[in-house]
Amino acid sequence: MVRFFIPQGVEAELKRAAREFFQNGGIEVVLDKRTIHLSRIMKWYKEDFTEDKKMLKWIMSYIDANKAGLLTHLLGDGGGSVNIVYQDYDWSINN
Repeated sequence: MVRFFIPQGVEAELKRAAREFFQNGGIEVVLDKRTIHLSRIMKWYKEDFTEDKKMLKWIMSYIDANKAGLLTHLLGDGGGSVNIVYQDYDWSINN
């Protein structure tokens, strides 16, 4: 779906697009493996964030409460490092 943004509502529209992106496969949290699966798009724009933890905290504002709770637990439980796995990008969605 092609979406057009209007100047008066662009901020809200971009937030809605980010929420839809992350709620539809942009992130998966596997608690027992301490692993977060992210869309490869996040790797491409990783330099926009100074560190992984800041990126994950930014993502938390766009995901449902369940995933946000899992992510909060992983980031704050002191149980060791968190693995980030970037999923392959599905180029066919651009057709």
